[in-house]
Amino acid sequence: MIVKVFNNLNDECKNILASDLPSLFSKCKEKFGYNVAKFLLIDDHSEIEDDEIFQELALQYKPLQVLAIKEGTDFKPPTSPALLLAKERLDKLLSSSLTSSGPILDSQLKKLDSHAIGSDSLTQTEKSLADRLKNLTQKTLVTEELRKTKLKSLEQRVAKAEAYRYKISHLFYEYKQAEKVDLCFLVDSTGSMSSYIAQAKSTIHQITAKMSAKFQNFALRFSFIGYRDISDGLKRVEVFDFSQSEEAFRNFVDNVRAEGGADECEDIFGGLEEVGKLEWKNTSRILFHIGDAPCHGSRFHSGANDSYPGGDPRGLSISDLLKKLVDLNINYYFAEINSSTVKMIEEFNLELRKLQGNLIKVTKLTSIDLMTETVLKSVESTIMNSKSMSMTLATSKSLKTISLIDLDWKLLVKEEVELFQVSMDTKFDDLKNLAVSYSNCTADVFMMSEPFAKGSLRFAYAGSFDQKLGKKIVFKESIFSDEKYNTMKFMKESIESQIVACYLAKEFEKVNPSRKKIRFLDIGFIKRIRDGKYFSYEEYRDSEFIKFQNNAGFINNDEYSATLHAFVHWTYQFTDGYLIVTDLQGVKNSEEFVLTDPAIICPEDFERFSSTNLGIKGLHYFFKTHVCNKVCQNLKLTPHTKQASKKIDNNSSMTQLK
Repeated sequence: MIVKVFNNLNDECKNILASDLPSLFSKCKEKFGYNVAKFLLIDDHSEIEDDEIFQELALQYKPLQVLAIKEGTDFKPPTSPALLLAKERLDKLLSSSLTSSGPILDSQLKKLDSHAIGSDSLTQTEKSLADRLKNLTQKTLVTEELRKTKLKSLEQRVAKAEAYRYKISHLFYEYKQAEKVDLCFLVDSTGSMSSYIAQAKSTIHQITAKMSAKFQNFALRFSFIGYRDISDGLKRVEVFDFSQSEEAFRNFVDNVRAEGGADECEDIFGGLEEVGKLEWKNTSRILFHIGDAPCHGSRFHSGANDSYPGGDPRGLSISDLLKKLVDLNINYYFAEINSSTVKMIEEFNLELRKLQGNLIKVTKLTSIDLMTETVLKSVESTIMNSKSMSMTLATSKSLKTISLIDLDWKLLVKEEVELFQVSMDTKFDDLKNLAVSYSNCTADVFMMSEPFAKGSLRFAYAGSFDQKLGKKIVFKESIFSDEKYNTMKFMKESIESQIVACYLAKEFEKVNPSRKKIRFLDIGFIKRIRDGKYFSYEEYRDSEFIKFQNNAGFINNDEYSATLHAFVHWTYQFTDGYLIVTDLQGVKNSEEFVLTDPAIICPEDFERFSSTNLGIKGLHYFFKTHVCNKVCQNLKLTPHTKQASKKIDNNSSMTQLK
């Protein structure tokens, strides 16, 4: 647009082509040879304060005429009586307009038209002033509306930022609470179990020591329930309720004798009944069950010697007992000593599926020496699950209830879908204004009708693009029941993090000095035609899934990788501090890490990258726990101000190039 610019020193005038206010400042410096302090409208000498007002005025005035005020000079507007009178009338108008409604302002403008400008008694000068007064009034109202709009927009953003800050603060509080654990040992205390009872006693100290080193806010309360059989009377069940005292726990367990029992089956129902009566308080709740015999009831075993084949003689129901555990949000782990308990756990899990509860996690305890390590893994897994659930509940409290079924690739059925794939035309050179483009087509896929697994944010369905299972796929559906989580908009937002992570991992491989590569699974999404449901999809990996670190500062030192931690640090430096890719999880082999479901932390755009973007707190938590290693050194990464140590410890196992 052409702007007519007058010089305040000598009234020199130049026509300048400028698209916005910053370019007008720059071009005036070239044309007039000095820095311009501000621009004033030529008719009323009001200052043009920002580009929005400049753009609006440029649309109104053809051409826009402004006065350029040189830096370091003063400007005094003319003081003719006629202009002063017009300004006095304008001030009166504005003083009422700031508190008036729209219709009143309109009537004031009409009054100017009918009584002032239309009067034959006005001189030419007065008519000119009246016209200028009207134009000035209209311009002022436009400017005022712009300011109100900007203020409203700013207020909305501030409100969103405050809500976001509160959400993140609350989330980190919940993260800390997740490190507080209630652990109950449910142990068969009949004759063959003495070594396991003793091991439970020694395990407590090791759990406290190792978990305290791994989790900054770790706290543990422990309980013990020993069960025997119906015929054992007062010794049928022995209970030690939750306590933080290791000494009290040891003293109690010292007095538990491995004795009693009649037939082959035991009173497991009686033990579970007592589990539901304990004082569960902490966020992370674990039931660690050790037994070498099934419960009573022919439903739960395959021909074991059972005095009560019809079930519990006191009328206890496994559905009611397990419902209590589900309601208390207890994570149930079972240490399998022999195969006699396999059918029992299968039946327990059938009930848990009906109750929409978490299934029992089974570990084969082939040696007593493995017990401590098994319990440690159970505690760590539960803490991480609790943290994930904190993220889930921070996103939405309305969750879908879908029963899980066992993974079976023979149960895939054909579904007609609309298939969306990330287009190769997407440009990644500007991550701040990234516009991911997609290609789409109608296709047939094959997938299970029900999910086989549930994570903190999604259900997982087995599937394939080929009926012959040429390539196995996992389809993922949002766990939230709110309708907004089943939209094209949400689907694109939810997979953006992985798309960006894929790009950054490929860029990292151009400079990666490590012998291990990093790869994120390619991702796309589908819309199922028959019900309109959206699913993301990615390659299925049948390997042990590992959580290497999360988006709140957790580091899995048992699976530490210098390459992965250097990659997170590198993403911060590569994007000029705009973001980091974190929450790294997936599988590994001798050549590469294959990762999925990352989180992106981006303090500048806190509304972007879904609910896992923990903003500046998440960024600081990573760097507080990050120790630069040899990969960081090789990449010439600059330590962050929040890093506790700026030095590389070449003697540390955490600095190896691996």
